[in-house]
Amino acid sequence: MPRNILQISYIGGTMSDFDHIAQIIQTTNIPAKLNHIKSAPKLLQDIENNQCVLIIGKSKKNSFDVFKALSTLDSNNYTIPVIGLYDSKPEKSVAVAMNEGLNDYVEFTNDLHLKLVIQRELNYLEIIAHQTTVSKISALDFTNLYSRLQFTDYLESEFSQRVANSEYSAVFYLQLDNFSWINESIGIESGDIFLKDTAKVIKTMLDENDVAGRYQGGSFIMLVSSATINKLIAKADMIREAIGIAVSEINKGTISSSCSIGIRVLDDNTETIQELISHSFEASDSAKANGGDSVHLYKNNDKPVVINQSNNTWDMRIREAFDKDLFQLFFQPIVSLRGDTKPRYEVLLRMIDEDGNITSPGTFLPFAERAGLMADIDRRVILHSFEKALEQEKNNSETEIFIKLSGKSLDDTTMPGWITNTLKEFNINNNNIVFEITESLALSHLSQTRRLIDNLKQMNCKIAIDHFGTRVKSFKLLELIDVDYLKVDGSLVEQLNTNKAHQTIVKKIFKVGNKANIQIMAVTVQDVNNLPVIWQYGFHFVQGYFLQIPDQQMEYDFSNLLI
Repeated sequence: MPRNILQISYIGGTMSDFDHIAQIIQTTNIPAKLNHIKSAPKLLQDIENNQCVLIIGKSKKNSFDVFKALSTLDSNNYTIPVIGLYDSKPEKSVAVAMNEGLNDYVEFTNDLHLKLVIQRELNYLEIIAHQTTVSKISALDFTNLYSRLQFTDYLESEFSQRVANSEYSAVFYLQLDNFSWINESIGIESGDIFLKDTAKVIKTMLDENDVAGRYQGGSFIMLVSSATINKLIAKADMIREAIGIAVSEINKGTISSSCSIGIRVLDDNTETIQELISHSFEASDSAKANGGDSVHLYKNNDKPVVINQSNNTWDMRIREAFDKDLFQLFFQPIVSLRGDTKPRYEVLLRMIDEDGNITSPGTFLPFAERAGLMADIDRRVILHSFEKALEQEKNNSETEIFIKLSGKSLDDTTMPGWITNTLKEFNINNNNIVFEITESLALSHLSQTRRLIDNLKQMNCKIAIDHFGTRVKSFKLLELIDVDYLKVDGSLVEQLNTNKAHQTIVKKIFKVGNKANIQIMAVTVQDVNNLPVIWQYGFHFVQGYFLQIPDQQMEYDFSNLLI
């Protein structure tokens, strides 16, 4: 079957600009015809004579340009993808340009970026070229989420009801932090596979009444509801973490990306739907400006941010958070698959600013390390964890608490003595304290790890190794240190049902672990449908968002056995 020739309309600009765009389109190897359009009537004629249309154009005052073309489309009820171009400096911000309807806003001289954007739209147009009306272009998305148009229409139809509802609703705008790099590194087709995988992760994290769509490029948008604003923030953080740990297997390699999520709560003060979306976009940009891999709640007094903030600003924020005790502990349950009802929780650190925005450790810990605060932060986490353990014991609920240690704590020769003295002060059951070390740290700080573990074992504490099974020397490590728990790396568990290489590694982990009487955990489990295979392989414990998102309270019901 011959491939469809796709119609592209170039708006305004010089003949030199037109030729430059034509050359870029030729490199995509997709059959296309490019017309130079200089008036609204000619654009409408072009649209009416072709089923599949992409519009590309510059902005230029006092002439028919890309923004006037958008107005023409809007007044004639056409929904056609439009790519805006600017020279060295954009006439409008990206948020404003998108607010007015652009699918993307690209620097004209950045040939690589421009080619990727054009090729993405052409691939999409070619797939749906058999459709009979142009209006259907925006009605579907290859990720099987709502298209931008569908989502906007749905949001408009739901807005009044959601605001009147007793629950809180919000728009989440999610940007993949390194999607441009992914596209440039592995190509646009593989990038599309990654987007599809990301969409699947998003769908698994949403509740029945939540809705998601792909807004543009590597950006997704969601309409989400929850009982409180804090739970909306927690849900966004849950999605952020799920995206961060997800791995796509593409071309015999693996790809992953963190993300930045902006939250805009629905309220009566919203003037337009586009304003709502624009605010969520700005909040996402704020999250990205803070280093990415974080969430940001939009406030009415928010100001635009510059994405590349200086490290000095972060150093100040870290020190302020430390001084004001803005580091807070969250807890996620670890549940037995073998009938053990004893409560177990992993301690997770979050930084919460004075407005209630949550920043994940992946964002702030590198700056904390740079500021020389990691060992102090570890000690504060340990101290608060011991307080929580004592509180649980007083409530007749002895609870095992898993506490992560950083490389700085491994290097700190005073840490074992400090832990010993602190445990004596609290007078808690030391056997309920589990210190957790990542496999990579244990291997790179082997002598320090062995020294610390020897001291902790003398105090009757337990040891867990996290992210286990992905290194060449994983099993050699177990010959050198005394371990109680192994937390198998989530990438090995995620595709255990189909990946034979992962199956082989996990079987070896159990062979070695069972011989040494080590308890083995499946962590970062997102989907309850993975439980049968996890059970089949003999895992003793499971941890993940399908059980419960991290919470500031220890309220999980461990009497409900997972069997």
